[in-house]
Amino acid sequence: MLGAATPVLAQSAEAVRSYDIPAGPLDRALPAFAQQSGLQLLYPTALAAGRWSAGVSGAHTAETALGLLLRDTGLTYRQSRPTVFVLIDPAARAQEDAATPVLDEVVVTGTYLRGADSPSPVTVLTQADVDRRGRGTLAETLAALPQNFTGAAYEGSAGTGADRTNRNTAYATGVNLRGLGADATLVLVNGRRIAGTGGAGDFADVSNLPSSAIARTDVLLDGASALYGADAVGGVVNIILKSRFEGAESRLRIGGTSDGGAEEVLASHAGGLNWSSGSLVAAYEYQDRGELRAVDRRPTASADQCPQSRERGTALL
Repeated sequence: MLGAATPVLAQSAEAVRSYDIPAGPLDRALPAFAQQSGLQLLYPTALAAGRWSAGVSGAHTAETALGLLLRDTGLTYRQSRPTVFVLIDPAARAQEDAATPVLDEVVVTGTYLRGADSPSPVTVLTQADVDRRGRGTLAETLAALPQNFTGAAYEGSAGTGADRTNRNTAYATGVNLRGLGADATLVLVNGRRIAGTGGAGDFADVSNLPSSAIARTDVLLDGASALYGADAVGGVVNIILKSRFEGAESRLRIGGTSDGGAEEVLASHAGGLNWSSGSLVAAYEYQDRGELRAVDRRPTASADQCPQSRERGTALL
């Protein structure tokens, strides 16, 4: 509870007045001081309870009289206004300061985009997710997404006409979210656009990025043309590379089909160094996959998609 000793008429704190306050309980001496000095005193009632005052007598200024009144009580005061004094317990203030916890270092991260989080669905694929699913490359991981169209090697072969190059002459692997075409899905690396590939350079080749250099991949499964432009109608793929990687990491995968054919070798290596002002990450990946011919499978052994070939059944599946 906050106590306030208020006089009938406030007076100047510098005026000399005559005081006659006998020794006794402090909670009685303070109201008497306020009455005789014409000043206001602010203090919690519990602060004055149980304390003894030696009293004050004679002609003094208000500050001198209050100091004499509070001597040996363990209390002090401060003047908040010309006619207002606040009583303080220095011991309690010291305990509060000592009890204030010291916080550890706080690192605040943010984004250039202010406002609430986007309601659009975002899928985050970490390296642990890729390993758990048994995928060797980023292209295989993205191809397994239900929202990624993988019905044909390129859209032109499916008759959709979405790929204006009509031919994937670079043997690249693009991302085709929602089946709108690889040129309608924006691919970013660390939030920045990368050079295009293909006959017209209108889509990004994700197979050029070593999987050992990738920390995670964020896939925005919704149109974002309002933020990024017309090439993000299908969605956005943001590939985050490793930046503070220390040490070395090697990966090796050897596989094939159960009936033979399409043998594959995938090897990658990444190394990184960190220092006070920066870091360096270098990665290399090698992949070789054998062919799978129609003659290698009974249902297609009689098929011949290459009439000019000297041998029947040599078409690639």
